[in-house]
Amino acid sequence: NCGSECRVYLNDGKGFFKDSPSSFKKTISGYFFAGALGDLDGDGDPDVVVGGMSGLGCGVLRNDKGVFSLAGGVFIPGLRHDTRDIALLDFNHDGLPDIVLGTTPRYMNESSPNVLLVNMGNCRFANGQGRWLQPKSMETWALKAADFDGDGDTDLAAMNRYSAPQIYFSLQRQVFSPLYPARGRSFEVRFYGREGQSVLPLLGFAEGRHPLPPYGIFRMDLNSFVGMPMVSIPSNSVMAGMSLMVPRDPVLAGGKIYLQGLVVDPKKPELTHFTSLDKEIIQ
Repeated sequence: NCGSECRVYLNDGKGFFKDSPSSFKKTISGYFFAGALGDLDGDGDPDVVVGGMSGLGCGVLRNDKGVFSLAGGVFIPGLRHDTRDIALLDFNHDGLPDIVLGTTPRYMNESSPNVLLVNMGNCRFANGQGRWLQPKSMETWALKAADFDGDGDTDLAAMNRYSAPQIYFSLQRQVFSPLYPARGRSFEVRFYGREGQSVLPLLGFAEGRHPLPPYGIFRMDLNSFVGMPMVSIPSNSVMAGMSLMVPRDPVLAGGKIYLQGLVVDPKKPELTHFTSLDKEIIQ
């Protein structure tokens, strides 16, 4: 609520809701504009995230068998802008929901970049601004999380006041080529994942669709692809790169190639997965 305490209304099982002040160990009030539900500490109970007027910060209300208390006893500090919406998503695949705050400036002529709070476990959060989320001011009033590119990762759409909606694509399962492949030139390919993982690059010449659970979807024709040497994602990085030399043969002009990777995690085999598919036309 804006200007009053947070409240919980319990469903009696018959469609009627009753105010339950005893659901809070201590009254929590402020100018809150946004809230979100999610199991932030992994105990199976839905916790609550609230945010609002600048200076208030972001509060995580930890659920302990139906009774809520402010995690750590304080609001997460260092947030200068008004929070208009909150999205919860596990952007780094560690099993814990992270927090994204859509913000607007408190005063005219101020910038208000959206904020990513990385869940470090036990309801502790670190500011991921800059490394994971670009510090660009957009005056965001609404956030929506979904897998927009179909690669198995949760992406994020920001609806903004003075600019067009913007989508943050998660790169955890992405393969990307910064330049078009050109005959007679080296062609760079980048695979994204987590440090310590390895990637088996796959090059194909026709598209396909073959679900291979739990690894995802292999998106090339089974009769026209080749595997290439493994590449590793180094420490303190989220990317492995490789270069391919495109022959100068003129018959290749306009031809299509397809790139995909199988990301292998030696420590956690259950995280092994296919990346998205990169479709390229040879120049």
